Amino acid sequence: MKKYLAPVIGAFLVMALFAAPNKALAKLDPAIKKYQEEMKKKYKEQDKKERDKRMADKNRRLRPYHTLEELYAQMDEVAKKYPQLVTIESYGKTLEGRDLRALKISTGPGGKPEILFSGNIHAQELAGAEFCMALVRKLAQGCQDDRNVKYLLDNADVYVIPVLNPDGNFKAGLQQARTGFTGFVRKNKNSIDLNRNFPYPPDAPKKLNDSAGSNKKWMTSYRGKDPLSEPETKDLIAFIEKHKFVISQNYHTTGGLIMYPPGTYPDKTPDDQLFVKIANEYRELQFDKYKVVPEIDLYPTIGALDDYIYHRLGILAFSIEIGNRAETRALIARNGAWSPIFWTYNVYYLDMENQNLMPGALNMIQWAIKLYKQPGQIKWKPEPAWKGEPENKSSASSTGVKLAENN
Repeated sequence: MKKYLAPVIGAFLVMALFAAPNKALAKLDPAIKKYQEEMKKKYKEQDKKERDKRMADKNRRLRPYHTLEELYAQMDEVAKKYPQLVTIESYGKTLEGRDLRALKISTGPGGKPEILFSGNIHAQELAGAEFCMALVRKLAQGCQDDRNVKYLLDNADVYVIPVLNPDGNFKAGLQQARTGFTGFVRKNKNSIDLNRNFPYPPDAPKKLNDSAGSNKKWMTSYRGKDPLSEPETKDLIAFIEKHKFVISQNYHTTGGLIMYPPGTYPDKTPDDQLFVKIANEYRELQFDKYKVVPEIDLYPTIGALDDYIYHRLGILAFSIEIGNRAETRALIARNGAWSPIFWTYNVYYLDMENQNLMPGALNMIQWAIKLYKQPGQIKWKPEPAWKGEPENKSSASSTGVKLAENN
């Protein structure tokens, strides 16, 4: 019994030490007690207001993400607020008639390198769209008071397509907002995986895992009967061919990866060392560092955007898988909504992840400027035509780097 007595007495003494000052203080100074009671009441009322406001939001199960309508409204708002800097171009229509929107952020005259940021080619991967909008706001606001951002925009034109798959985004967001439960929503209205609908090498392997780009319509990675069969992909390539992009940065989810070609074959590209160098710089600027790998290390693909625009157009193409899969899989949404698929593919702490991605994105713009001035760093050479590419496509050597080289 004695051996238990000392710990019990000790515990009581500790409790008394913490309680005595507060009790004595409350007795000696009524103002302190009154203040504490007022603060307790205030915080309780604030919590209730926040809870009521959240419950009144019909899209609360989607938060911190936004509906497609809200994302498009954000685009309009930033273009209206910074009319001399931000313009919006509709480069086509989806199957359901929605605008395919690109934002241009530029301080003025042309003759500058161009870089493309894009996201949300897969429907439920909303984090890519959200980061693209965060980047737009960073550039638009920063151009006014951030010398680094001002330098980047004075020396490069930045294009951003937050939502490459608007119909799919609308469907995924609507399901999550209404019920808090989203199934595996990936494709467009025609049930085609848009990131398997681009041209591919004529000698591409015939047999790979279905995730590489399936010819079965019921598969999640169905690539369609022909490349560029969808307006979302056909119009995107037409948009890209109108420009002189040096770098393309596309955002996916999830897995914490910074990836680069090749995606179909394991053979290293002529620019493998440059890809690795740029990707590693992105990684080193992160506080939660992602892994740098070629895309084929995730799994082989047929008909992916990055492979096509690098091998045929000479654009240095990167894809980032936002977030850590193991962490996001374990998260449960607030407000009583449980959607393991949605929260597997979308980071829960969105603001933090945007901060993790932002420095590397700005560095990508710096790289576009550098490569435009030093085109000899890129070793890419034109390749024979790929299956399904546009017949009226301009010369394959039509990138911003080659333009600078000719000038």
